[in-house]
Amino acid sequence: MAMLTCKKCGEEVSEKASFCPKCGRPLTAEKEAKRQQDRWMILLLTALLISITGYLPVGESKRKQKPLLYVIVDSLKKSGKGKKKK
Repeated sequence: MAMLTCKKCGEEVSEKASFCPKCGRPLTAEKEAKRQQDRWMILLLTALLISITGYLPVGESKRKQKPLLYVIVDSLKKSGKGKKKK
């Protein structure tokens, strides 16, 4: 179970609690800060994963390897989904 620290008294409090059991301070700000930190971490990891997989070599032979991103774009162009509408 994740723990938060009360900014008023410094008591460690369960993430599920709405108020600090020691001083009674509402913990909504701490919960929102924790959620925001988690969102940024997920966004960072997703961006890192996308950037890594975009440059993985894919191809028929070692001499003609293309990054995965180019393979995806080429397949979209061939299927007609990559075309712009006029």
